[in-house]
Amino acid sequence: MIIGLRKFVTIEKQFGRTEYAWQANVRFPDTLLNGKRLPNCSHGLNTFSHINNMAFLSALNPTPEASRFLKNFYGLNDKQIHAAIQGEAFFQSIMRGSARDPDNHQPKHYLIPSLQDAEFLK
Repeated sequence: MIIGLRKFVTIEKQFGRTEYAWQANVRFPDTLLNGKRLPNCSHGLNTFSHINNMAFLSALNPTPEASRFLKNFYGLNDKQIHAAIQGEAFFQSIMRGSARDPDNHQPKHYLIPSLQDAEFLK
């Protein structure tokens, strides 16, 4: 499920009273939403593995200098750079939830920032 996230209220309405986890840039306070907040580096965490609903709100855009370096040194294009930075963090965060449990057949709902991120996850 992909929903434009112009307002954080959308998340609360979408998930209602169901348990969910969320991740956002550090400038947003932990009290922004009622769900459980994922740390920005969530690699290897198992404490969220029962949660079927996740919201990924972080914007992890490289600086223009970093983007130029990756293009010139490694020959990457913008889509590859996005996948390497945003996609990897997005994948790690989403996979902290129940999607990694092959025995959990409950529906999963993800609120994510873009179609490109959804295609990466797919």
